[in-house]
Amino acid sequence: KDLKSKLSDIDKMLDQGGVTDDILLSGMEVLKQLHDVQSSNNRDIMQKAKIQSPISKDEIRTAIWGCGVDKFPGPNGFTFEFFRKYWAVVGPDFSTAVEWFFEHGDFAIGCNSSFVALIPKVLDPKVVSDYRPISLIGSLYKVVTKILATRLSLVISDLISDIQTAFLLNRQILDGPFIINEILAQCKLKKQQAMIF
Repeated sequence: KDLKSKLSDIDKMLDQGGVTDDILLSGMEVLKQLHDVQSSNNRDIMQKAKIQSPISKDEIRTAIWGCGVDKFPGPNGFTFEFFRKYWAVVGPDFSTAVEWFFEHGDFAIGCNSSFVALIPKVLDPKVVSDYRPISLIGSLYKVVTKILATRLSLVISDLISDIQTAFLLNRQILDGPFIINEILAQCKLKKQQAMIF
């Protein structure tokens, strides 16, 4: 709103004929700032639409087909291979449970169990440190997590600075070290000192 009032004041000055280079430059700067704000708002709206749109049956099915069939079953004993094979029968109920989560923000009672199991690291375990704890979570958790991760991946690169070079699509973890290596090579070539932190 402040930018619009500044622009209005500049327009009044222009209408009165008091045009100077400074006024024109400040008008162009205000227009640029206003455009930047509008672009930012439009980007925010688009990002929210990508993340907050209702969950579709296709999205749920894609998440299930994206989970490995050879994984261990969850606490309920069902694998993703089972869900794929009998999707015509269990799909509608499973989809309803996933949709419930996205509408209410939690799982229905009885759908949120998980277990911790101790897996031996050695052949003859004797002490607690000879075991590795793993958590067995239900298929619903895995599917909801996959859907959330997929949706977040659509906007995450816009939210995280370009300086962050790892763990994002089209960014490589070694980009940072390669850039540092190039900088050091240039400094060495030109016999210049540099401080890197």
